Amino acid sequence: MFVTTAQFTGDLGGLAGADAKCQLAADNIAPGSAFLAWLSITGTNAVDRVVGEGPWYSADRATLLFTGKTMGANPLVGLSPAAPITENELGQILPKDTFYWTGTKGAGVASAQNCVGWTTASGAAAGGNGGETGEASLLWTFTNGNVACNTPASLLCIEK
Repeated sequence: MFVTTAQFTGDLGGLAGADAKCQLAADNIAPGSAFLAWLSITGTNAVDRVVGEGPWYSADRATLLFTGKTMGANPLVGLSPAAPITENELGQILPKDTFYWTGTKGAGVASAQNCVGWTTASGAAAGGNGGETGEASLLWTFTNGNVACNTPASLLCIEK
């Protein structure tokens, strides 16, 4: 898993556009790998988009973040990662509380705030939820509050 160096408004081109952005970032460091964005929209939960069973590590491929999708001490559907998510795709440490889009609450389920399915950068839209780097709590995927869709933010990318 990693947080993208590039930042994007809430108009990500839907889930497919966000996945393409994650894959492009991953191709620079792990050619042949398959990544997607940890994003939800109404009717589609982020956890259901992940096909693998884990475990998942940070970009350094050494720091354990999640023990499995539903199993282990720190499952992807749990309340917190085993270690805070802190790295971008280059393995560089990001500042604490770097915001990334998720539209995802605890247990990997969709929140109602997703910049109209990740298709708008309108400041008048309902906004989007996200997570923050450096958090070893539910804040890794769901902060309390909406961010305006015209605000640039990163993406959290997870290996399929």
